[in-house]
Amino acid sequence: MSRNDPRDADKRHGADKRQDQDMRSVVETATWPPPSRSFWVGAVVGTVLAVATALLIVQNGSSVPLQWLTFRFTAPMWLFLLSSAISGAVLALLAWGLWRRARTHAKARQEAAQRLRKMVGKSP
Repeated sequence: MSRNDPRDADKRHGADKRQDQDMRSVVETATWPPPSRSFWVGAVVGTVLAVATALLIVQNGSSVPLQWLTFRFTAPMWLFLLSSAISGAVLALLAWGLWRRARTHAKARQEAAQRLRKMVGKSP
């Protein structure tokens, strides 16, 4: 086959087309769901939960006894509810931070492995 063989051009064109489709797929994966949509869904869910928690706290103002381990004391129920909500939020933030850290480390390991493969000359 010569350099100007139309079949070679078709092969190159087909490869370019596949590469374009692969690139579109990567871009769609990286940009879905749209950040604005994710933000608004989280904002609505967070607002609903905050209002429900506030209503629960306001409606339960009476004092109640609580026993924890060997400690026994009486305090307004709203105080227990508020402390539980704050504890849950702190634990959720800690879990989110650990998840994000693990994801970052996994991504760094993956990038290092790819660089090593390129250095060795073996691409996946």
